[in-house]
Amino acid sequence: MNMRVALRIKLELNKVLPHIMKVIRRKSNTVRAYKEDGKWYIRDRNGYSKGANELVDGIPQLIEYFVGQATKHVSITYSDKDFENSRTLSLVSTDDYGTWYEYIDERNVPHVGWLCPVFFWYFEKPPEKLYFEVKPIA
Repeated sequence: MNMRVALRIKLELNKVLPHIMKVIRRKSNTVRAYKEDGKWYIRDRNGYSKGANELVDGIPQLIEYFVGQATKHVSITYSDKDFENSRTLSLVSTDDYGTWYEYIDERNVPHVGWLCPVFFWYFEKPPEKLYFEVKPIA
């Protein structure tokens, strides 16, 4: 194969590969998150930087509500369909900059959190209900 053909194939693959990875990514409904220097980050091969994968604005507090502040590593299973042992986040609002969700705990206390635009890697359109489970990883 000559160099020109190889380069053309590589360029075409670079255009298509992100779309293929997005489809593959959607089939997996679990991501890992870790706490470093008091901040929570998603550890996933989504192509975004560590800073872009930082969880902010209520999401860290929600994670720690379920697993405690001492926990440093968690798995987060999520879906737009209910599953066994899942909790429910309800859509509050969304725009190009992110999505706000609300969790109502067993005392009827609301917990609101913001998911940045990286969220659109996992869902093209934010679901009205987002089902999730957070588990500590030893």
